[in-house]
Amino acid sequence: MGDNRTLTAGYSMLELLVVLAIVSMLAVIALPASLRAIDRMTLSSDTRLVASAIMRLREHAADQQTDILVTTLPTRPGVLDASDGTSITLSSGTNARVTSENNAEPAMTISWDGSVSGTIQLTRNTQVTTVSAEHLTGRVKVGSTQ
Repeated sequence: MGDNRTLTAGYSMLELLVVLAIVSMLAVIALPASLRAIDRMTLSSDTRLVASAIMRLREHAADQQTDILVTTLPTRPGVLDASDGTSITLSSGTNARVTSENNAEPAMTISWDGSVSGTIQLTRNTQVTTVSAEHLTGRVKVGSTQ
């Protein structure tokens, strides 16, 4: 007696659709989390860049015995400009805002005596960090909010 059933190798259409649905759900869940992680890492890198630039500018101000102002222009929100000609370019998508303590011109003032006043706020999507310095010692402080 012959058996007319034939064995076929492979997967059924239903099995493929179930696997595709599972992979799609994982992608929908994982993509936003990975994008937020990339934003956090990029903002952290930009924050370190600004903090180290402030320390370098503080040394430069003391060497030259001149005050240095750090500002940003509304037309270039991702670039910080220092009055000594230095520019600090942030990653694409990161914006900077400078605030001063005396509500005058929005600038961080790095004095030749080592004191620093003002705050730089960096934003990237919903992530926010601030870079400031202790007024008298010039020690750089970094804070983050979400």
